[in-house]
Amino acid sequence: MKKKLPLVLEIILGIILVCAGYFIMDTDYYSTLFFAMGFGLVFAANGSRYRFL
Repeated sequence: MKKKLPLVLEIILGIILVCAGYFIMDTDYYSTLFFAMGFGLVFAANGSRYRFL
């Protein structure tokens, strides 16, 4: 479980960034940046998850 803790934290942080970017999408440029960073972090974490399995 100790090896998977950073992976879980990355997925949670990515989901938070995606949600933050989605809910403030109409306000400014940085919301799109948060949205893209969140998706990138979630997909990268899920890709590395298969390496641990």
